[in-house]
Amino acid sequence: MKTVCSIGAFVQALATQSQASHGFDLASSGRAAEAELIRITVAVDPREELFEIVRQIDQLTEFPPVIVFDDVRGSQFPVVVNLLATEQRCAQMLGVPHWNDISQLFPFSRSINSEAKGFLWSTATEPIIRQRTVASQQVIRLGGEVDLGTLPGIYRQTQSPHPVLFHAHSVTRGTGGDRSVDRCHLSILDGKTLICDWPLGSAAPRHLEEARAAGQPLPVAFVIGSDTASYAMDGRWLNLHPACWGRDVWEFLGRQRESGFVVARARTSDIDVAGDAEMILEGVIDTGVVNVPHHLETRRSGWQSEVAEFPLARITAITHKALPLVPMVLPETRESHLADRLLEQVSRSRLSSIIPELNELYFPALQEGHQLIVASLKSSDVGRARQLIHAIWSLPILSEAKLVIIVDNDVDIRDQSAVWRAIVREAGFPEDIEYSRGTGVPWSKPPSSVEFLSRQNPGMPLIFSGQKIGIDATRKKRVSDSDDQLSRATIEKVKARWDEYGLSEYLRTPGLL
Repeated sequence: MKTVCSIGAFVQALATQSQASHGFDLASSGRAAEAELIRITVAVDPREELFEIVRQIDQLTEFPPVIVFDDVRGSQFPVVVNLLATEQRCAQMLGVPHWNDISQLFPFSRSINSEAKGFLWSTATEPIIRQRTVASQQVIRLGGEVDLGTLPGIYRQTQSPHPVLFHAHSVTRGTGGDRSVDRCHLSILDGKTLICDWPLGSAAPRHLEEARAAGQPLPVAFVIGSDTASYAMDGRWLNLHPACWGRDVWEFLGRQRESGFVVARARTSDIDVAGDAEMILEGVIDTGVVNVPHHLETRRSGWQSEVAEFPLARITAITHKALPLVPMVLPETRESHLADRLLEQVSRSRLSSIIPELNELYFPALQEGHQLIVASLKSSDVGRARQLIHAIWSLPILSEAKLVIIVDNDVDIRDQSAVWRAIVREAGFPEDIEYSRGTGVPWSKPPSSVEFLSRQNPGMPLIFSGQKIGIDATRKKRVSDSDDQLSRATIEKVKARWDEYGLSEYLRTPGLL
């Protein structure tokens, strides 16, 4: 399968693969073998029903399949979810064989990147290839033909005020010409207006402030389902190492391909749009219009108020493929957790250049992204765990982490019991606790939102200030190598004599399935 391709081609390949492998696995007590893709052809209500179907499938399957909803009531377009719901599919969409290979796409130097597997670090072509005719503009709707009501907006709850297009990507440009391609959620206010919900750290709010200062509207395009690699990525990741990776997702991807990243000019503005996208929503944000207070339904509210200001985008054109799909990553699903965990691999590459002894990184809190980070360390140097804690907090997107736990490399960081055991046994209080009262993350917030929230809550501290705790749960007294070798020798001795003990008649030999 050509894994870095359009979303439609990726789904078609999975459908073909599922048809070829579908059947019953007698070894699993008669249960049907899990397919890679399931297509639901009956009509599904976008108010809660679609969410509940995905939630139930999450609970019933070890590896959630891609689900295509052919008939979402009120919409002309099918919806696809769970593209990023397994580690293997995440790797395939980014063009590498395995989950642990993802970090190779984000090396800490250009020379290493030229030898990385997966994408090719190309200098023979321009990273951005502009074309006049692209797939994402096969169908064009302008002016009165624009109707956002035909899109499959999903209601997270029945009482949700507006339907939402989850996991779109916004494209904006600053006054200096820098481009931002960032994930966002879009609430449909009416047939021609969207509420833009950008995440912390997005450059789009800064572009909006620059346009407001210049007294100009901000052209914007929302990409629904670009190619598989850009769909999986988040523009904020590049802030971890802009000197090497740059700040533009499309240029980053284009430099790693022989053919570059294909774009075309938008139909109603001079910004670029992705050529292989399923759908493009073009519009403009009027900077003279007051942002609307809106309940934070799609964001995590860790350091945020219950209400924040959101800009309104007036949609002027909708373009799409002849037969488009609308991919989404629904909140509070296993796909959402895997989409957040992709940052583990990106961060590991950057952090390893700062702390070479870093062994592994893990985001265990389901649906809470990188608010909780567990890391394992190979070093026995005193104070090295504390250095790793501050290295994590020093990276822009990871500075949001409220709790960082460092354990030894022989602790299984995916085993919650093992991590808690390490904390209870090894962490001393207060000497092994690193506490930050808040360093602030000014890159992550538009000034207007702070002013608005301060007016609503005059006595509250600075928003997004980032109070957080780090715990050093590594052993302070190291076991000698000779003791470790002695333990391993004893383990092997017991395994070798298992039959001699007479235990193999009742129990399988340790280490064997």
